[in-house]
Amino acid sequence: MNFEIKNNIISAKGDVAVKAAQLFAEELKMRTGKSFEIGEESEASFFFEISAPSDCESFSISEKCGGLLFSAHRLRGLIYAYSMFLRKAVFTDGKAELVKDICGEYSPEMPVRGHQIGYRDANNTYDLWDAQQYRRYFLDIMAFGANIYEGIPGGEDEKNSFMAMSGNEMLAVTSAICKELDLDMCSWHPEEKSRDDETAVRLAVEAYSVLPKLDCLFVPGGDPGDLMPHELFERCRKIKEAVKKYHPNLKMWISAQAPHEYEDWGEKFAEEIKKCPDFLEGIIFGPNHAMTLPELRECVPQKYPIRFYPDVTHNVRSEYPVHFEENDWSNVFASTLSRESINPRPLEYKHLHDITKEYVCGSVSYSDGINDDVNKIIFSASDFDSSCTAEEALEDYSRMYLWEIDAKNFAKCILNLEENWVGHPAQNEGIEKTLSALQKIGEDTPEVNENYRYIMCLFRAECDALVRRRFIFETDLVEKAKEKIFAGDVDGAKEILSKDFDCEYKKLREKIDAHGADLNRLIGMQLDVANYFGKSWERGCTLETIDRPVTDRAYLLNAIESGLDAEKIKKLIERNCVNDGEVYFSFALDGVNKLTPQVGEFYMDFEGDSPKNDGTVPMSLLNLYDHYSLRFDFDVEANKNYILEVTYFNRKFKENAVDFCVNVNGKELYHGVPYSEEIDEEMKALLPAGYIPAVYKIPAEIINDGKISALIEEPTRGFLVSEFRIIKGE
Repeated sequence: MNFEIKNNIISAKGDVAVKAAQLFAEELKMRTGKSFEIGEESEASFFFEISAPSDCESFSISEKCGGLLFSAHRLRGLIYAYSMFLRKAVFTDGKAELVKDICGEYSPEMPVRGHQIGYRDANNTYDLWDAQQYRRYFLDIMAFGANIYEGIPGGEDEKNSFMAMSGNEMLAVTSAICKELDLDMCSWHPEEKSRDDETAVRLAVEAYSVLPKLDCLFVPGGDPGDLMPHELFERCRKIKEAVKKYHPNLKMWISAQAPHEYEDWGEKFAEEIKKCPDFLEGIIFGPNHAMTLPELRECVPQKYPIRFYPDVTHNVRSEYPVHFEENDWSNVFASTLSRESINPRPLEYKHLHDITKEYVCGSVSYSDGINDDVNKIIFSASDFDSSCTAEEALEDYSRMYLWEIDAKNFAKCILNLEENWVGHPAQNEGIEKTLSALQKIGEDTPEVNENYRYIMCLFRAECDALVRRRFIFETDLVEKAKEKIFAGDVDGAKEILSKDFDCEYKKLREKIDAHGADLNRLIGMQLDVANYFGKSWERGCTLETIDRPVTDRAYLLNAIESGLDAEKIKKLIERNCVNDGEVYFSFALDGVNKLTPQVGEFYMDFEGDSPKNDGTVPMSLLNLYDHYSLRFDFDVEANKNYILEVTYFNRKFKENAVDFCVNVNGKELYHGVPYSEEIDEEMKALLPAGYIPAVYKIPAEIINDGKISALIEEPTRGFLVSEFRIIKGE
């Protein structure tokens, strides 16, 4: 659609319309370099009007006198309207061309559309923000239809050394910004047994009575939280009653997130919600849920909407890890990019939105930093209009925030970053192409090198390429070193394993450090602990984890430097070797998706990104499957004796835990205390501390069809498994 900005005039009448016009003028100046006058002119390029003021969020765009008319019922509707223009406009030499006809009526599909952007020590970005950065980011998320911001309270004792104010003080600042921009304000408000109801009410009043605006409270059942449902509901009732004196329209939402210490929390929650408490407006579904989303919708009376609380910020040890349906994210990436790296996952989160939307009234995402910026936009765009594709949202993202460059090209780069994490990095040649494409954007358009959204993508692409190159380089060294070890030449193996990286690798590593510094300067990302004061290695501190081992190079070097001779090191290498017709399986090396589908919701505890991955533990042991049961099926030779050997990571069980059970082909091989009556002592000597190789003998008479179908169960606490073997017995 051809559209020419014919003059630098914006027509607006009334305080609300003028406010929207002022915000729009600021956006236009950034894109065109021109200042726009605001008045009540009949000849203008843009017109703003409030039509029939109300709480309705719909808006319209139409042609008027050769310009565009933005019409809505309230300020946020006008912000949505002009943002639609900005998302669909290409600016060249001070002119704007629309990529499509945007005239029409628009109404949001979901009533709840927002993000938790909490000012607290635990996140990787927001605690360095000031009021202006929060205001800018609120406008950014509103550009894609967000209507609610969720903050986090906190006292002086919860500040870190560089937070400019306490959480409660920033809550007041962001509340004022919400009031200015017509954005709903919510507060995440955990409650625990450590304080009584009277104290809880007093603290809530202290935090919220001073806020210019507060629309709702979100009280999690758990994570954190340790109140039983009847206690939780009663406390929430008292808090709402007290805070409503200051915010009469306050709404209360409680999440069905279960504290780990109560086995019957979910049942008790269902009992309470079926009483239909009148103080409650809705229920939230989030991490550590007491029941699945379909089960929750069936349990909760229809009068209560369910709000989704999707975790869009974490890659592992989370509700929706990378490739959450397949659980096949390479351990190489999990070990180096860790839990909160920059993680655009547009297609995956669009899919998550689509498979949950029938149960919910929208979402307020869980975020711990700017690392998930793309994912937030995917959810906002989808909550506003579920027919919006990930590709369309990404092109809008590019035009909205990086208007100097080609939107389709940058959108493709973001999709390619997601594709970088598909399969094993060694086989993914697209990783290098993604890096080259992003580097070329910065070379061709130097101004984007001061845009944190571009730098985030470039930084991630550099990290992906560095990890890939290191894996390929080190794998070659390890194979050559093994040949030396098997020939008895330990010194030769050490020389090979000690080989340094080439200049190109070192230059790329230096660029990663430089761009980490840029991201801290531009947006407050804390990518390490020492220089940028990140909370810990797993809180977005990619510079802390990017150099973690991805092969057994460090493990073998450690074995050599500890004084082991060639024969002992050879045993370490051969530990995972099996003969033809036998099975070796490692959760780190093979991935759970290669097994029989598991029953229930298991947890994958990736430990490759932790300080434990320091060369003292082989890569094969660094992923731990955590669940109450484990199932697997493998073909073997019929009528042969076999041995099942499972490597568990020891955990503390209750004294009455006596129902650890191992079953093969319907026959119970073991039932008793964890883990077995027989431990492979020779294997245990080859394992780091904490790992237990338990042995179960499988008699030939139960393998008459040439299959082993195994089931391991522990009903009270579950168990941790890193690997197992099925080897021929005597």
